Amino acid sequence: MSLELLAANLTLRGRADRLSRLNPDARRKEGIRAARDSDVEGLWGLQEAFLVTYGSRGRRQASGESGTWRRRA
Repeated sequence: MSLELLAANLTLRGRADRLSRLNPDARRKEGIRAARDSDVEGLWGLQEAFLVTYGSRGRRQASGESGTWRRRA
């Protein structure tokens, strides 16, 4: 993995971890504030945190899983 990709992955994981550590009520309030203020970056950050933390299928991912790909034979 290149250094640029590794740095981007760590940055993404860090942003996701920061938002996922908030309690559900604080995340809801953050979402309401971002929607009220038309804060596209804030809304995208919440969506990004959900996808990084839970994946597209809604299950919780391990911390190293997002960069791991299996080859199918």
